[in-house]
Amino acid sequence: MTAIPKTDIIGMLRHLVNALKLFAKQQQVNLMFQPDRKQLFIENDTEKIVADIITLVYQVVSYSPPNETLLLKTLLVDEVEQAFLKITLQNTGVNLSRVGEISNKCKQHVEKYGCENGTVYELKLPLHHLEHRDKTNPELNFVNLKFPPHFYNEIRKRLRPTITRAGNLMAALSEKHPKNAIFLQKVNACISANIDEDNFDANRLSDMMNMSRTQLYRKLKLLIKQSPGYYIKCIRLQKAKEFLETTDMQVSEVAYKTGFHTQSHFTKAFVQQYGIKPSLLHRKQKM
Repeated sequence: MTAIPKTDIIGMLRHLVNALKLFAKQQQVNLMFQPDRKQLFIENDTEKIVADIITLVYQVVSYSPPNETLLLKTLLVDEVEQAFLKITLQNTGVNLSRVGEISNKCKQHVEKYGCENGTVYELKLPLHHLEHRDKTNPELNFVNLKFPPHFYNEIRKRLRPTITRAGNLMAALSEKHPKNAIFLQKVNACISANIDEDNFDANRLSDMMNMSRTQLYRKLKLLIKQSPGYYIKCIRLQKAKEFLETTDMQVSEVAYKTGFHTQSHFTKAFVQQYGIKPSLLHRKQKM
């Protein structure tokens, strides 16, 4: 019988968080990792736990308001009859415990409960065998780690779909604040109806909403912590990314269809939001 190779689960989670940080940053969420030790070598099959953590991070980031924090923590519990690694994911800004879509696709049982201004998701990894090595520099042993073959494929799969932040925020708002969800839906409808107009700005949006610009600014800041102008730009970029992923339109045509003055302006904004040039995403869809 072939033995399962030992894996540093802490090192693996550290790599996972680093790989997902850019995705979280694009959604204006601060993703952090807080392990209780530097290394933990185990002989378990980590495929399911890795897939579930990627799913949770992906979903929670998508539902979290901008400028909030998502913290992944570990705690080794070594009891007489059973040792296990407790892995918790905690967000700030909104209680998502009633949003079932976040954990429904996880393969393992996920405990979830609301806390002060946030939510905690908890998974337990039973440990068949563990070996604790505490080095001064845990990075030294990364070259010897045995990562599951699906490790980076799973990350790429989760990051491929377009994230529609407005829709996710509305789903979360609908749970407790249906009037605010309706308001945000009207804002989104106004932006979508005028997304190809390069002169559509916060003033036009406030007129269409029958509000002063100050009232609109305060309302959006309270709900999504974004100014109207910045939110309009985010919706434009989300639509542009959707065009690049699902159509054969050229980058210049996408820029025009989403209301950017020039292709260079569009490219600069796209890189700031998503970390890659739109031409690369367009080229990838043709491959």
